[in-house]
Amino acid sequence: MSALVRLVVFVALTSFVASAGIAAENKVAVKDFSAQRDRFMLVWEAAQHGPDLVWRKLAVGLEEYPLYPYLELASQQRRMSELKPEEVEKFLTAFPGTLPAQILRESFLYELARRQNWKAYETLYTGSEHSRELQCDALQAKLALAQPIDFDADVKPLWLSSKTLPAACDSVVQWAQSKNKITAALVWERIDLAAQAGQSDLVSSLAPLLDGAEKAAAEHTATAIRDPQAALNDTSNWPDGAHNREAAVIALMRLARHDSDSADAQWKSLSSQFHFDAEQRGRVLRAIAVYSASSYSPDALTRLAAVPSDADDDTSREWRV
Repeated sequence: MSALVRLVVFVALTSFVASAGIAAENKVAVKDFSAQRDRFMLVWEAAQHGPDLVWRKLAVGLEEYPLYPYLELASQQRRMSELKPEEVEKFLTAFPGTLPAQILRESFLYELARRQNWKAYETLYTGSEHSRELQCDALQAKLALAQPIDFDADVKPLWLSSKTLPAACDSVVQWAQSKNKITAALVWERIDLAAQAGQSDLVSSLAPLLDGAEKAAAEHTATAIRDPQAALNDTSNWPDGAHNREAAVIALMRLARHDSDSADAQWKSLSSQFHFDAEQRGRVLRAIAVYSASSYSPDALTRLAAVPSDADDDTSREWRV
């Protein structure tokens, strides 16, 4: 069963239950759509495959059925590559505020971006909370139409993502770089987000945006995520800098997941090489202690007791109990 079929069934059931509930509460008769419901799926299949004359003839009598807009939606989606902006506007006007209208708007925005019809895109775009691709396409439209872009409001929230950005964002990022907006500090802010999410490939792709020791530290961070033991084996070659310290912490915490004893031994060794701050020390000790406890290590309680009180969290407290 396709996603849209599941969606249609869900909406139908929801509408039915809601209507039944309202009718029961208010003792109002609900129109019986059972006959239309039986025909709907057949017509919906026809609307997906066309031609329009066929499904519209079959749909006579379904105009008042609550799911009728999905028939129009299926027809529009089938003709997406040749659809005209005015046809979409007509649909949105006919079914304002509905889920089918939202689906068609977003689908056609992707199509307009593919066509690079930025003027029509700008007219149709009303914002998107969940699609970074549509957000970046909207910024591409601004660039193409020579409209101003506010980096802090428009681009920075997209940049600070723990995941790889869609290809639609490339031109926007290039614009920001040409304006010297992507500073080393912003690169590191994103590296930190990616590291927290375990995205070593993203960290590796960001490293070339840095120079010298900072670039090397970013590469160390990527290795710490991907292969913590390899990173720790190489720490003797790392200078004691802020980003290298954080890379070492990441490697120790990730190693502790499957070998807390080795992580504990390497932590004791590295503590004399790097000037870890209290927060980093707390994170490492908590990780070693928690993973020791979860693997039922005999010295787990001793390690849990060594976790500083301000580094304790619910997990470490639960394991201590």
